[in-house]
Amino acid sequence: MLDIEKEKFSERMKTAIRAVKSAGLVVLEMKDSQKLVFSSKDGKHDFSTEADLASERVIIETVTSGYPNASILTEESQPHLENPNDVEELWVIDPIDGTLNFKRGRGFFAISVSYVEKGVPKATAVLSPVNNKLYYAFKDGGAYLNGKKIEVSNQEGLVDAYVTTDTYFTPEVRKRHLDLLEQIGTPYFTASGSGILSVCEVAEGATDFFFHTNFKPWDKAGPTIIVQEAGGVVVDTDITSPMIIAGNKTLVNEFIRKTKILEKK
Repeated sequence: MLDIEKEKFSERMKTAIRAVKSAGLVVLEMKDSQKLVFSSKDGKHDFSTEADLASERVIIETVTSGYPNASILTEESQPHLENPNDVEELWVIDPIDGTLNFKRGRGFFAISVSYVEKGVPKATAVLSPVNNKLYYAFKDGGAYLNGKKIEVSNQEGLVDAYVTTDTYFTPEVRKRHLDLLEQIGTPYFTASGSGILSVCEVAEGATDFFFHTNFKPWDKAGPTIIVQEAGGVVVDTDITSPMIIAGNKTLVNEFIRKTKILEKK
């Protein structure tokens, strides 16, 4: 990569870091206040809080202060963008991933800000505010957690792997994921309520493997490049594709072989 490109992506990553840190302060303050208003989106199990909206506002303000003409795709206020993979420079935002956990006072939620060029993530920052864990990466620059370089695990078989997923709030996706877990035969799996944070844990080697079949672009952009820069593999890397399979190359290939999931697309 040219030095000028590397510098560009590094600067975008620094902006993403500033954005998630600023949003994290707002979210923690609102979490502790216990004064939250909830609103339904696509049904009673899909909702947002005023903290989601406040986080989003802070992130957009931070990004646009440095990049006034930024194109933005964000879960709450700007979730629809025609052909995002055609956009030259796009900022993709998830103000709170794991809103149910946030609502119930659990700390397993994350804030994600990513810079994407024509559908390809180039820089990102993901913050777990309660746990004070900051993941970040940019293209060909490595992946880091709180300043320490991270790598995916070297686990060699799914039968002994620590697998994570999320069951989602629709019966169809829940059944599909449980069927896939049955097919790979792992006895160790969790569904923790934040797909973004779960994929980041794969990148740091805390868990071994993650899959999901109904990810949104704001779920996918950030953790995709973090896993890749941590030496892992992600299928499918298209941020508009709902499928994500993440882990080391051996586990990803085994999952694809056992489930034949790519043949079902």
